[in-house]
Amino acid sequence: MRLTGKSAIIVISSFTLSGILIWGINENFNARDSRNIKRFDGVDTSLFLKNEEGEPLFLPTKKGQINLNIASTFNEEEKILIEKGIRELDFVAKGLEYNYQSPSGNYISIMPFSDVDKAQEDASYTLGRATFSHHDCSMEIKYPIKITLHQELLQQYPTEAYSLVVKHELLHTLGFRDLYDNEDVQQLMYYAITGNDISEKEIETLNKVYAENYTGLVSVNKPSSVIYIPQKDEFEKDPPAVS
Repeated sequence: MRLTGKSAIIVISSFTLSGILIWGINENFNARDSRNIKRFDGVDTSLFLKNEEGEPLFLPTKKGQINLNIASTFNEEEKILIEKGIRELDFVAKGLEYNYQSPSGNYISIMPFSDVDKAQEDASYTLGRATFSHHDCSMEIKYPIKITLHQELLQQYPTEAYSLVVKHELLHTLGFRDLYDNEDVQQLMYYAITGNDISEKEIETLNKVYAENYTGLVSVNKPSSVIYIPQKDEFEKDPPAVS
């Protein structure tokens, strides 16, 4: 998530949220599985990141469970706000179940910006970043997956910004891309943080891909790297209540 929006290679933005797509290819891969394509039947795939074939990306799960590991270096208030964002997304996602209490196996790491992150050129306007690779031929996002949050910048926003950034970045890990058109300003995946939460359209799309159309997955070996970054634009000055 960003404050304004920058690009490199391929821009996909994330709060603003800006994203950068960098490809790296492994020649060992299997044919695409038609079941993965069927999960997007009736779905507006323009909302999703795409592989080299122009097919939308998604995160494969085991019975819908997604494990998360929240770094112990966040303070208690930050942990509460991060967990709030996770619970809120979990509540509306019919086919998914987020587990951050006792993660095992593959999990999404959520951690603060490191000194290296803060030294990046875009650090002055980046609120959060999601980093992961994907299996190009099968449309699958793959682990390891990492979400990093810029604590110092987030402290300049209403407390609600923490959970919004977390949800925005989690949607990136599910394949959603940043939106740049003014008509999408009400969507959570709009590239700049505006204070808007996940929309009915985004919820409907999420549930169609991960619940209603779910039919099965297949793994392959053809990774490429993807980095997403968020932004800051207009946001309400008085922090909303957080319960």
